[in-house]
Amino acid sequence: VQSALSFRREAAEQRRELQGAAQRSVARATSRMEASGVLLETLAPAVIGLNCASRLHDITQRLGGYANLIRFEATGRGSCAAAGVPADPQRRYQAWFADLLNGNAKETTVVDTSGTFAREPVLLASVRAGSPAAGGEPLGVLTAVIPVSSLRPETEGRALPIGSEVAVVSSKGAILSASQAKAFRTIPKAWLDKARNPEGALITAGGAADGERIYSIAPLYGDLFVVLSAPSKGILSSSWLDPLSGLVFPLLAFSVALLAVFWAADQSVVRWILYLQRIADIYARGRFTVRPLQAEAAPPEIRQLAETLD
Repeated sequence: VQSALSFRREAAEQRRELQGAAQRSVARATSRMEASGVLLETLAPAVIGLNCASRLHDITQRLGGYANLIRFEATGRGSCAAAGVPADPQRRYQAWFADLLNGNAKETTVVDTSGTFAREPVLLASVRAGSPAAGGEPLGVLTAVIPVSSLRPETEGRALPIGSEVAVVSSKGAILSASQAKAFRTIPKAWLDKARNPEGALITAGGAADGERIYSIAPLYGDLFVVLSAPSKGILSSSWLDPLSGLVFPLLAFSVALLAVFWAADQSVVRWILYLQRIADIYARGRFTVRPLQAEAAPPEIRQLAETLD
């Protein structure tokens, strides 16, 4: 019972660690995106004119976590960027771009998986730059290209169970970025719906390449979710020694003690009783010249019984 209770406590602690790590990841990502909005609003007046590209490049190098910083003209053409921007005639008609130019939104954040801005899925955090008023700054959009992988929490050096992996998934369950893809199965939409509450969701399920795992899911930002995964603690898992040691070691100690008792009883009592039994059988046949001399090496009680028999 003690071993089973200890195993249950460790499994519960593992689940709490995963759930806490997911909540910390959400808090860090939220802070990161809020900081991105402040950065874009601060940069808006400074990304017009000569050397704006070099200034944006320097910012991405110093801050880290940004694949690109881009100023778009109202036509959707990139007028200034820290890195290259592919042309897209349809950009001005995309919902996030049009909402900013039309004043329907102060800022927007969308997930881009097309590979247009980077070789991996990215977040496009954008604010409107300039003013439509005559004589003001040219109207445009300032966009920060943030790799989804940069929002993914690190698994090294953190209070996470051994074998933990992390992924960022879309609202449709598609894995956008993962530390180890084989540690994750397809995330059902029902899991994501369940995770929309403030505490997220904690689910145990099979389907991963390395067996049954625990999944801790929490809303990360917008339509993104962070998923932490760790091997489910089972009797055949790497933690098998923890619960079994409470059962195996006492049984081992009991077995050794029991063997010691049998050996001591045999050496101190049983073999001498058998010896005196043989002497008694000889006396019963009328041979009284035999002496129990070997009993001199026996314990005192057995030696006294041999002398009495003699």
